[in-house]
Amino acid sequence: MHRYESRMQSALFIPIIVMLSTLMRDQHIHPLFYSIPIILSLACCIRFYCTIHDETIHYSAKLFTFTLFQAHLTPPMIHAVEFHRSNWTDRKAIIRRHEGIRIALTNFAPDTITTILEQFCLTHDIPIKKHRDYIILEKRAARKSKNT
Repeated sequence: MHRYESRMQSALFIPIIVMLSTLMRDQHIHPLFYSIPIILSLACCIRFYCTIHDETIHYSAKLFTFTLFQAHLTPPMIHAVEFHRSNWTDRKAIIRRHEGIRIALTNFAPDTITTILEQFCLTHDIPIKKHRDYIILEKRAARKSKNT
């Protein structure tokens, strides 16, 4: 069993929330717009969890302790898995299901989620698609580990 948790990105939203609240205080704005900083603050508190077992993948999104979304995936439910590059050094995986929404696994700690997911796919004969930029990241990581 491998358990992964998303990293918080709240540092990105804090300046936006401060700017919006400052702008709204100085101007005459409809009270409905005061909910924007509150919604952004709550969005910062959403956590994503992924647990990869031998036969299943469990994925959930939670706001504090309230579960917003939960999916239990077995190999027959998965259509394919695509591996992408999310930024300069990070990788992400997109799980395409036969029915339902796609699940994007990005910015999880520890960073081994893509390698464990790839092993899961190979074990259960799930089609894998690796994009060109992802392959470049894999080669770079292999060279880096070879040099150390």
